[in-house]
Amino acid sequence: MNDIFAEFRNAFKRDNNGVVQLIIINVVVFLVLGFLRVIFWLAGNDNIIENTLKWLTLSPDLLTFITRPWTALTYGFLHDFMDILHILFNMLMLYWMGRLVQDYIGSMRVVAIYVWGVLVGALFFLVIYNVVPRLSIFRQAVHLLGASGGVYAVLVAAATIAPNAIVLLFGIFPVRLKYIAWFMVVVSFLFLASPNTGGNAAHLGGALLGYLFVTQLRKGSDWSKPIAWVLSFGKSLFAPRRPKMKVRYVKEEKVRVKTNIKSEQKKAEVLSTDYVPTQEEIDAILDKISAKGYDSLTKEEKQKLFMASRKD
Repeated sequence: MNDIFAEFRNAFKRDNNGVVQLIIINVVVFLVLGFLRVIFWLAGNDNIIENTLKWLTLSPDLLTFITRPWTALTYGFLHDFMDILHILFNMLMLYWMGRLVQDYIGSMRVVAIYVWGVLVGALFFLVIYNVVPRLSIFRQAVHLLGASGGVYAVLVAAATIAPNAIVLLFGIFPVRLKYIAWFMVVVSFLFLASPNTGGNAAHLGGALLGYLFVTQLRKGSDWSKPIAWVLSFGKSLFAPRRPKMKVRYVKEEKVRVKTNIKSEQKKAEVLSTDYVPTQEEIDAILDKISAKGYDSLTKEEKQKLFMASRKD
């Protein structure tokens, strides 16, 4: 048991691990609430969990939402206990698509896309139930939960970054990523006329956010900065205070260290958001994809491909 908790702690200490962290949060919340639901049910107090969920899931009623504004985010980390396929599909999609996005634009931006997708999905949910007259009668009866808004944001972001990447559907059929994204978006639109109108509206909101996030990033506008600031501030509140260190002054000795200046400059350029790869570099990367496949690319080469796409 200690090994499991150690794995969880280490997952949040590692850098560039945003996808796994999001999956862990969703799964742990699902298991903890599911465990408590069983305990309270056996004790004859099964209404406790149901009443708790009302304060965490999103209601389309604006008066209710005003008193529970945090539900615009918390709903995106909850899943229906009776629909195990819902969380399974969401987490698998988040893992596959999130890793691709993470390779191109970094771990923090995957987390930001997910969070913004959840928030914009909530906005679409609220709008459709408060603008479409025929849905107004359901405002007191429905609620929204599930990570789909954030997952659709990550899916469409991946398809925007690498539209021609090949995905083996069911592990057999090779399909370009852009076609999978289009299929999912069109299906969500068609299923607006279904009992899950709100869920599909959230899908569309998340999908739009994923597309806009990447296109704005190519133009130099990074929407991940507010999310990164909030997370950094939150971590600082719980970070242990370091004891004051005594400073001891010693005689300075000059040490000569040989470095490859050109190599360091080139590395800095690759990591810079202003860096634009040369045509020769892109041709070499494309030749490598043709010869060995997309998975053979290094993280640096994937970043160069993404940076090259900003010239379009």
